[in-house]
Amino acid sequence: MKIVFAAAIGEANIRTLVPTALAAERSGHQVTFASTERNLERLCHYGLTVVDMAPGRDVAGVHRRLIEERNMPGLSSQDWSERRAAGWAKIADLTLDGMLEVIERHRPDVVIYEPYHVAGLVSSVLSGVPSVLHGTGLPMPTFGGALAVMERGIAGASPTATISICPGGLAGRSHDDNWAMRYTPCSVSSAGIPGPPAQFEKPRVCVVLGAGPLQPRLLRMAGLALAGSEMEVVMETGNCGTGGIPQSVIAVPWLSLARVLPTCAVVVHDGGTSVTFDAMAAAVPQVVIPCAADDVMNGAAVFESGAGVVVPRSEANPTRIREAVFEVILNAKYTIAARRLAAENLARPEAQKIVKKFLKIVDHS
Repeated sequence: MKIVFAAAIGEANIRTLVPTALAAERSGHQVTFASTERNLERLCHYGLTVVDMAPGRDVAGVHRRLIEERNMPGLSSQDWSERRAAGWAKIADLTLDGMLEVIERHRPDVVIYEPYHVAGLVSSVLSGVPSVLHGTGLPMPTFGGALAVMERGIAGASPTATISICPGGLAGRSHDDNWAMRYTPCSVSSAGIPGPPAQFEKPRVCVVLGAGPLQPRLLRMAGLALAGSEMEVVMETGNCGTGGIPQSVIAVPWLSLARVLPTCAVVVHDGGTSVTFDAMAAAVPQVVIPCAADDVMNGAAVFESGAGVVVPRSEANPTRIREAVFEVILNAKYTIAARRLAAENLARPEAQKIVKKFLKIVDHS
């Protein structure tokens, strides 16, 4: 069977599809991963066959402006909803022709796409190829706002099937009409991170606070909150450097969360989907400081599940962050809830079992 996986941009969107693509390859299927320029090299590191769905198109620039708009102070939810729809519709318009060419060239039996990649759905419908919507976090349909305003959107278009990677305990409800699948972390490698603390004499705290304009201030705040405490602090700084971060903090540009989180007592993060779900899979309680709309929803889901607490951005300061971390570490209910979520995730079918279902929809079509 020939399968095209498609994710235009967004690290969480792409990383979530990689384990399923690798599982399809291990099952003997011919897999092609379609994405955009900035992601192709990273995907090649996983050994996947990749193709550029938008050569010469500035998809990264549109996405960057979308992130900048998301973090604009005073932006109302209505304004952000409209800007988000317009931004992802622009990305869909930039990638649709390329997706149609990918399908024409590779002749897939099925297209697997993520919720924000609206062109994945539209191109499969126009080409008469079955499609599967691959969830990347909390349950979400294909982004209808972008579908409605893109230049060549198809009203009422829907995928043949949907994969959900979100346990009911985190989603707050079950989705019986979806294919439930285990979430599998997929991370870049770490450098300079030691193994677990010696005999776990000190609890380890992992701090990952995204890549938005607020990251430097939040990192310094978290560093000041936790440095000198009876904890080992490991912090991902991204491109911010270590200015203002106490020397007792182990600060590195990038972390492999799949390796580091299982050694941690708690993770402090901004509500990004990758960290939220990596922590869920690793049974690690969470302290969430959400910075934007999607982050707020992830934080609310963690709080409602009992696996962590939320510190609103407006309340974030060193004292409040420190109090939240100690609350989570010292109160066993958060660890119990986190382990319950991880067990629920582990009980879901692994990717290779879901790949077998692709054959059924291909045969049916």
